[in-house]
Amino acid sequence: MDGGIDFTDLLKMLAALVLVLGLMGGLGLLLRYMPGQASSLSGKTQKRRRLQILESLPLDPRRRAVLLRCDETRDYLLVLGPNGETLVDRIDPPSAFPDNEDKIDT
Repeated sequence: MDGGIDFTDLLKMLAALVLVLGLMGGLGLLLRYMPGQASSLSGKTQKRRRLQILESLPLDPRRRAVLLRCDETRDYLLVLGPNGETLVDRIDPPSAFPDNEDKIDT
């Protein structure tokens, strides 16, 4: 025995490496296509997102107007640019207002 690695040992190590990588890839695919199960495995629960981007409108090449909704209760109109953000207005969402279309006096 010369103490080196012979061809059969090399094949066994390579087969073991391919098996381990294959199992890891299979587990990754399984977790990707079962998102509800993946979150329960990690111990985290799915949270409802608090922010929504309702609309985004480019004003010029450097600035953008964004309408955000937070917690389904308030809308915020922001202007985003390279120098920072500017809050233009806080708006109650339309669902918070009663239906006043038939009460308009002309």
